[in-house]
Formats: sequence, structure tokens, C-alpha cells
Amino acid sequence: MEELLTEKNEKQFKQWYKDDYYLNNNNASTYARFRKLPIQEQIGMYLAYYDSLDISITVKMFKVGIGWWSFQITNYNKQPKHGQEWMVGYLNSRNEAYKAAFIKANQIVNNGSN
Repeated sequence: MEELLTEKNEKQFKQWYKDDYYLNNNNASTYARFRKLPIQEQIGMYLAYYDSLDISITVKMFKVGIGWWSFQITNYNKQPKHGQEWMVGYLNSRNEAYKAAFIKANQIVNNGSN
């Protein structure tokens, strides 16, 4: 599986984690410990980080009863005013959809699209 954070985005996340989360919350957790957590425990942190970059990530069930999941990313740093969006459907679980969304958001940040 692709890494959720790479290159420029990983450096930015580590700095954000240190400055905005770690120091402000007196949390003894380190980035290395964070990376070992199950994805279910990492999701909220990734969402808060991307929110700080004005990148909104939404995951929802696409087909009730079948269990298809989709994600939508809106980059509010792009023009027109409402930003640039990416959407993908037909993932098998909520966690898969979040992982796919974080991989796409990682590409957006690394490619300077934000």
C-alpha cells in the first residue's frame, strides 16, 4: 500500500503535529508512535491536519446495503472560489476510503496544488 504521507507533505505534517498538536495538548505521544496506531485512530489527526491546509475530506457510503464507499476532497486554496474537487467511489470499507483519500490529498500537497 502507498504511504499516506510522503516528501513535502510528510515534513509539513510532522511540523504541524509537533507545533499544533503535540505541544498544545501536552500529549506524550511521538510521531513514531502515532504512525503505529491503527488507521481508525489516525483518521481524526489526518482530517485535522488537512483542515488546517483548507483541504476538506469527506467519506460517505455510496450504496447503502452493498457497502460501497466514496470520498470527496475539496481544495479551497484553488480557484474558482469553491475549490477543486476529486471524488472516487466503490471502495469496500470506510477505512479503505479514508486511506485512498489521504493518498490523494498527499499527492495534492506534494504537487503544490494547495
